[in-house]
Amino acid sequence: MSDKKRIVFLADVHLSGSRPDKEERFLRFVESLEGRVDALYILGDLFDFWVGPRHAKLPEHARVLSALRRLHSSGSDLAFLPGNRDFHVGRGFEKATGAKVFPPEMSITLGDRKVCLAHGDFLCTRDSRYHQFASIIRSAPVKKLFRLLPVRLGHYLASGYRGHSKRATRRKPAHVRDLVMKSVAAAFRKGCDVLICGHVHPAQGPYMKRITVDGVPRTLYVLGEWETGGSYVEYSDGRFELRTL
Repeated sequence: MSDKKRIVFLADVHLSGSRPDKEERFLRFVESLEGRVDALYILGDLFDFWVGPRHAKLPEHARVLSALRRLHSSGSDLAFLPGNRDFHVGRGFEKATGAKVFPPEMSITLGDRKVCLAHGDFLCTRDSRYHQFASIIRSAPVKKLFRLLPVRLGHYLASGYRGHSKRATRRKPAHVRDLVMKSVAAAFRKGCDVLICGHVHPAQGPYMKRITVDGVPRTLYVLGEWETGGSYVEYSDGRFELRTL
């Protein structure tokens, strides 16, 4: 039986107030989905940073939140998995958009295939410094402390950290920032037939890769960032297709 669902997966838009051109591109894309997709899955780093529930009250991303709300009102389910830049996304975002925020990794079933979804940062296991820092900054006490800060102060601190992080990332060798295939294989061994992730911003652009794990063929989709264009995976009529804007 044919699966008539149409679902879109994307990641790494990295919206910020300093790039109105990117915001406009994303808004046009979201508008093009209204009434045409069953679900949109955002696999993290939609925003350059997010400082907690009160961020939704700031005017910075008001148009984006409204566009996502309209998409939801048109009949599309919205799902958000946190990235390494917007892991504070939660209740405020859900209330503003109608989306549901999920854990960093999840799986869904489409047709006869199990599809694993993740931002992708925890598949980059060579980057030990990043993982050490992430374990601290994402800990419950630190997250709670950050939410207690005045929202403008939190915004200022997060913006400053984001600039530092960008410079540090550029200094890291490409192989440190890339997916580790052993980690990818371990994800597939959880029973996945398809894995979709982002995070690594591949220099060659988004890609699809066929790999065999324990004698079973699997499919990996790595989404690209939206710095100059945009990419997404579309599931329609039982098939996956990687597309670029």
